[in-house]
Amino acid sequence: MSRRDALGSMACVAAGDIVINRRLAAYNEPDYLALLDRLRDSDCRFANLETTIRAETGYPAAETGGTCCAADPYVFGELKWAGFNLLARANNHALDFGIGGLDEAGRLLDELGIVHAGAGRDLAHARMPAYLDTGAGRVALVAATATFPTSSRAGRAREDCTGRPGVAYVRQTSVHLLDAASFASLRAISELLGFEEYKLRCADEFHLKSTETAADRLEFLQTEFMVGDPPGTRSGIHSTDAKEVWRSIAGARRQADLVVFSFHAHQQGSNRETPAEAFPPFLRACVDAGASMVVCHGPHVLRGIEVYRGAPIFHGLGNFVFQNETFEVLPDEMYERHRIVGGMPADVYDRRTNGGASGAPSNPSFWESALVRCAWEHHRLIQIEIHPVTLGFRHGRTVRGRPLLARGETAERILDAMSRLSRPWGTTIQVADGIGRVALP
Repeated sequence: MSRRDALGSMACVAAGDIVINRRLAAYNEPDYLALLDRLRDSDCRFANLETTIRAETGYPAAETGGTCCAADPYVFGELKWAGFNLLARANNHALDFGIGGLDEAGRLLDELGIVHAGAGRDLAHARMPAYLDTGAGRVALVAATATFPTSSRAGRAREDCTGRPGVAYVRQTSVHLLDAASFASLRAISELLGFEEYKLRCADEFHLKSTETAADRLEFLQTEFMVGDPPGTRSGIHSTDAKEVWRSIAGARRQADLVVFSFHAHQQGSNRETPAEAFPPFLRACVDAGASMVVCHGPHVLRGIEVYRGAPIFHGLGNFVFQNETFEVLPDEMYERHRIVGGMPADVYDRRTNGGASGAPSNPSFWESALVRCAWEHHRLIQIEIHPVTLGFRHGRTVRGRPLLARGETAERILDAMSRLSRPWGTTIQVADGIGRVALP
């Protein structure tokens, strides 16, 4: 019998975003422990780590895109206690405490024996697969993000220059279509403000290719516009970035029994429940390259499930831990953004949500999510289970954000939502005993 045949079955659990800054091991509610039991009952336990370490060698970033997610080092030990052994780090918060926080986070995860991918000392290392060896087989993780501050991008090393620490990224290309009259007005504004003259002067002085390549195209405030009908946004994926991701996945496929591709993206389609139009074809190509499972995160809400060529694509699993209102320190820029002089972190959290009346605290979709469990037999997908999760919507700041297994009406609502969101992807979900199960061919 070959080694591949001897592997038999393998199971992997996947969760969404983890924004954590507090203890997990301090609680013992039955539905909390029941959820952790379901998490731990698999060979591979994966999530997106959207928190970095507040390291002594690091400094808070000027641009964080929201909350500065930097916590004390002990929180990584809490994730190990919960059961996670595979984490993605390619996201827009990986450098919230600078390169020092990035490096310290990687060191601590290594010490804990938690396998991680998506960030590194240069672009090659950030794109590298990471490998988890289990008794059931070897799992590879490749991770990338389409949402990132420019300063977080890992840089490629050269023979004559070191690379730059950061995250593995996939750039999105976008062009906004306008009708002829609106386009003409925008060009007139650009000329009035002196932008067109400035672009031509820079192109001449620095021997750059002019951005004016056609009469129906215009680059305005670093955004591309063109004449088109109907008006809207046409998006794509940067071809070089996509090819490098596919190359990493293909290499991992030859080195592992199961390949997980993690993709972080805030961008959306017509609404928050649908991905940007360019992403689904890119993700299917990741399966073509060798991914056994694709897990998307970033919008912090549930999206549908697609099964493509025998591989699940989870377009969004929501939040698994969402403690974004209890970070103990915040950089000065966050106080400035909310026009707070002096003050404490609680003042920032209150101001930006109007005391909890708006933003995430007022939206139940941020606090209802799912834990999914996939099982393979001899590398054939045989099961996808959906376990509904509640994070305590309408509870206070000190309570909400920690996951419990959802029961009763809450579980029904979450599973009904997953069924509705998955139907456009051709996926049917059957519900029984508080668990959703994807109907597989």
